[in-house]
Amino acid sequence: MRLLITGASGYIGLRLTKVAIAQGHKVLTASRRRVMSATSWVPYELQSGIAPAVNGPLDAIIHLAANTSPLAHDHGAGELVAVQALVKLAHTLRARLIFVSSQAAAASAPTSYGRIKWLLEQEIVAARGFIVRPGLVYGGPLHGLFETLTNAVRQLPAMPAFLPAPMVQPVHVDDLATGLLTLAAGPGPSNGILCVAAREPIGFTQFLQTIADSRLRRRALFVPMPTFLVRVALRLTPPNSRARGSLERLTSLFELCVVDSEPSLQALGLVLRPLASGMQPSGSERRRLLLAEGAALLAYVLKMKPASGVVRRHVRVIERLRGGQALHLPRLLKRWPLTIALFDTNAMAADAAWQDEFKWRLHAATAIGEATVQGAQRFLAVESSEGMLGASWRLCGAVAAELIWRTLAIALKPWLRRERFWCEAQR
Repeated sequence: MRLLITGASGYIGLRLTKVAIAQGHKVLTASRRRVMSATSWVPYELQSGIAPAVNGPLDAIIHLAANTSPLAHDHGAGELVAVQALVKLAHTLRARLIFVSSQAAAASAPTSYGRIKWLLEQEIVAARGFIVRPGLVYGGPLHGLFETLTNAVRQLPAMPAFLPAPMVQPVHVDDLATGLLTLAAGPGPSNGILCVAAREPIGFTQFLQTIADSRLRRRALFVPMPTFLVRVALRLTPPNSRARGSLERLTSLFELCVVDSEPSLQALGLVLRPLASGMQPSGSERRRLLLAEGAALLAYVLKMKPASGVVRRHVRVIERLRGGQALHLPRLLKRWPLTIALFDTNAMAADAAWQDEFKWRLHAATAIGEATVQGAQRFLAVESSEGMLGASWRLCGAVAAELIWRTLAIALKPWLRRERFWCEAQR
């Protein structure tokens, strides 16, 4: 497709442009500054009220540019003129017009931000364009609101846990970009409005906790705070101040209504990634899970903590020979690798596919471990000075340990299966 993307220097715009180029589309970016050398670019100032200068046909216009300054005085008049100019451009070029709005958009929204978005939506609907209302956008490189929240979790000694807890429906920025490109290429809903957000809402505090756990790998302290205190502070803050803009955004968060995103996601054929996975800088926890798997299997084989280079070798083997997906080991095995002995038997033979793959990976870990310095210490005892008596004693201990583990595996067989299936259910 040939696409025009306004606001391409913003959080969503940058990711959308990269995803579009990766899919082979031709992109014309319109923003105040050029952001990517791989695209064509035209200067665009939202407040000018003039549509971007376009030479040649377009298939779709995706309008992301917005005035996010808390010091804006025109109550959305400049954005309205800009949308009207884009409507004319889309009509002239017979291009599909897509406007990325906000979940807070409503005629009676408590903030000017939500009311302005609703006003702009009316222009798009009248022009038979399409409106996308994303949930709380997160993921990818730190930018926009996601960067603000992440920095707050990193820097503040304690975070507020608002009461009553506002509910949010997160969506990864790359999933949103994929949905926008799908809409640009195919038919849209009859009412022209799509809600691209998680099906099940979560508490805002849980969202911040996931940033701490999955993105920052740190603990976060939360202190209860009634939401009415924020509303009081908003009333006491002078108009057109920066602090008032931040407080208005918080108030919009408190007033968000849970939306039914299922029809929109089905219409776009969009499957959103899990929140914890999307929090990874790469947008996927696939490699992290592979590293955890390799560390557990190699620790079991070597009976010591494996070196990081050895673990990465295991990851490369799985990526090249087994599709690159982690086996999703039960949490018990990752925490205490010694318990892999419970699964390293025929006690799980009823689950043949998982057992076969588990054994293959365990054998691979053994082969990798044997070819390392740690493996030489473990299997060949190259640095050991024990004599025949010591070796015999270790051999007897190994046989006894094997008998104990096999007995435990048989006795705990029902529990082991539940643990394995529970792990699969969490995928």
